[in-house]
Amino acid sequence: MARESLVLNDKDRRNLGQEHIRSAKILIGEELYDEAKKSLWKALRLDVKNIEAEQLLKTIEDLEIRNILNDSNADLTHAVGTKKERVDVASAESRLESILDVLKSEKLDSGDIVIDSELQDVDFDTLCDLSVAMIELGDHSRAQSILTSIRRETLSTEEKVKHGEILATSFLESGKSYESASLLEEVIRDSETDGSAPINLFYLHAIALSKLNDIARALDVFSIVEKREPGFRDVRMKIAEILDKI
Repeated sequence: MARESLVLNDKDRRNLGQEHIRSAKILIGEELYDEAKKSLWKALRLDVKNIEAEQLLKTIEDLEIRNILNDSNADLTHAVGTKKERVDVASAESRLESILDVLKSEKLDSGDIVIDSELQDVDFDTLCDLSVAMIELGDHSRAQSILTSIRRETLSTEEKVKHGEILATSFLESGKSYESASLLEEVIRDSETDGSAPINLFYLHAIALSKLNDIARALDVFSIVEKREPGFRDVRMKIAEILDKI
């Protein structure tokens, strides 16, 4: 493709680039993110300043981060659910909806008000569910307020991993890459003592390092992901992308 682009005039390059972008949008709609990224990279080879292609790549990255969070929460909820009995599920769901209504209220100026009055007696799993809901609503400020109100020293290893992954994801999506990388490093260090750190944590850590332009460390962490679970998500593409830059 790079060789082909050399013989195209500017108009042909723009038209071909738009074809790749249209193809990528269809693939994104079908959740075929790896194929969509290939189309977008082709568009960028034709025009390295193609803003729309760069924005779509960012959109895909955000969607993939969100999918990691949703997948890991589903896995952990299933695992925890087999260990302890859930009490009155209908009542719990009703309470969750009630608190969400308060959290979404435009009358509140700060999530701290809610934490002090509404969340003080809410269990850990519900707080996590609330935080994920706020992240999906794009309200990272309140999600982070909820999560940072939780005392990590009172949590089990599994709960610390769940808490850290949700909070780090919110940091990452809200542009706080340094906070995300620092938190993930701490969570990985604490949970890796018994070799139980989930692969998702390493992947998110590498993305955070990439956003900080810490290319060498990002490559090291992506390599750990590839070694532990070959073919995990788009890790091979991430590694190839970094190698192209150095």
